[in-house]
Parts: sequence; C-alpha cells; structure tokens
Amino acid sequence: MSEELVKQKDGAIEITVNIQGTEYQRNLSDDLAVTEDHIQEVLIQAPGKATFWNMLYQKQRSVVQKLKVTMERTYAELNTEYRRNADQDGKKISQDEVAAMILCNKDYQEIQDTLLVEQEKSNVLKAATDGIESLKSTLISLSANMRSQIGIHVKEEKKSKWSPAATEEVVRKGKENAFAAKERARRNK
Repeated sequence: MSEELVKQKDGAIEITVNIQGTEYQRNLSDDLAVTEDHIQEVLIQAPGKATFWNMLYQKQRSVVQKLKVTMERTYAELNTEYRRNADQDGKKISQDEVAAMILCNKDYQEIQDTLLVEQEKSNVLKAATDGIESLKSTLISLSANMRSQIGIHVKEEKKSKWSPAATEEVVRKGKENAFAAKERARRNK
C-alpha cells in the first residue's frame, strides 16, 4: 500500500489521497469514533462524513474507469499498429505475439502502472465508505438502545429513516430521567 495514501500513528488512520490534482486528507479514525458523551454530535455529523467519503470514492472510481478506457484504447491502437507494420514487412504475426508486444510497450506499461495505483486508492476509499456505512448501522443500534433504556418507543415505519433530531430528543429525555433518578436517590437518603 502506498505510504502516502494511508498512515497509522497512535492507532489513528490518516488517509491522504490525490484525485485529479486535488489532495484530500482526513483522519478516518476521527470520523468513525463514537463516544457516549458525544453521541448527539456524531449523529448530526454522520451524514456529512458519509457524503464526504462517498464523494471521494465516486471521484476515484471515475478516474479508474477513464484509465481502463485509455488502456483499452491504447491496446487497440497498438494492436492495429503492430499488425500493420507486420503486414508491410510481409510477416505473419499471431495474436499472442501482438499481445506480448503490447504488454512490453512502455506507453502501455505506464498506463497499466498508473491504473494499479489509482485502483489502490479506490480500494482504500471503498474501505472508508464501508466503515462509515458500518458506523451508520452502529448509530442506529445505539439510538434504538437509548430509546428502549429510557422508555421511549417510537413507531417505526417499514422503511424508517435515521433521524438525528429523534435521537437528540431521546438523549434529552434520557438526561432528564437520569437527573430525576439522582434527585429521588438523594431525597431517599
């Protein structure tokens, strides 16, 4: 894996990726971190983080697709050129010989090497988007657990959407219930 692409330090995963001349750098560990004290903040920021990582991944996929097309076009052009040259020289050339010549061509190799680097970036960004998707699932579960712990039961539609506002209400009521329980315990002493 490219050293400049992913760096790990003190358990943090820092991703730096250059896409079409623009450098993006972000700490994936921070984007995936969830603490009980900051759950509301995480719930509110999660959609923006998911959008950021997905946008990068989609941009990078576009770069990879363009390189694949360039590589295929170069292959076809070289195939035509090598066959034309062989015909002009009066030589018979097999498909395997043409393919070997193309694979040894410096321009083709350069495109292929670039494609491999760009695919690596795409794979890292796919892993980041998968991590953010996993965070979303975790947040939905945490929200459901918080609601059930404080006695709030929300009717869910078949395809309910995750709502930071609903979670804020759950957390607020949970804090109110916790405060009331502490006051009761203090009075009963």
